[in-house]
Amino acid sequence: MTELFTKVLDMSLTGAIVTCFVILVRLALRRAPKIWSYALWGVVLFRLLCPVAFSVPAAPLSLASPQVTYYGAYTSTVSYIPAQLTQPAHSGHPFAEAAVHQSAEAVSALDIGAVLWLCGIGVMILYSAVSYLQLRRDLIGGMNLEGNVYLADHIGTPFVLGLWSPAIYIPSCVPVRERVFILAHERHHIRRGDHILKALAWIALCVHWFNPFVWAAFILAGKDMEMSCDEAVLRQLGPGIRAD
Repeated sequence: MTELFTKVLDMSLTGAIVTCFVILVRLALRRAPKIWSYALWGVVLFRLLCPVAFSVPAAPLSLASPQVTYYGAYTSTVSYIPAQLTQPAHSGHPFAEAAVHQSAEAVSALDIGAVLWLCGIGVMILYSAVSYLQLRRDLIGGMNLEGNVYLADHIGTPFVLGLWSPAIYIPSCVPVRERVFILAHERHHIRRGDHILKALAWIALCVHWFNPFVWAAFILAGKDMEMSCDEAVLRQLGPGIRAD
């Protein structure tokens, strides 16, 4: 478990760096179509969920420590061996004992961090389950409008529910003349697979709940997703409906 937590920390750190880069590019593209900003968040999502490590080979001399071997009274040669092989064994030397003690403390801290990480994931999963049950209760009594479109009395905003057979739910209080825009918006979400990407983004947030940069990425990506969808609807229905 500690090894898995260490891997998650590495992924989370890299994800934070990529998030900062995307935020800077997002600012530069603030006047560009939002689909470009939305597409950039895919890079962050990939790094947060994909355990592939990208490493850069280090300089050979930085990974080795010198050892001088004497072959005679006036000659010598320098050879390099891996640093791990030159570390002193636990032989009672005070420096060796201090190194072993620090290593034990580091392992203990990682063990504690792994436990806290799992507890945080459990809280996120519990929150998701409670929210889903509450949502299902609010949808009781919903009326089918057409196809996969439903009207519900106890919801405050339209949304898409479901992964494999997504359904669109619209508040019953929404005026009929506005439904055409809402349906165009939500159907574009489904065609683009946003409901699946949002689920993957939530999984990434559950795994990296301790990283504030992941929370920022989740919120900003959601905004770019909605605005890019609005832009798509405007292109589909024409700029004349912008005010509506």
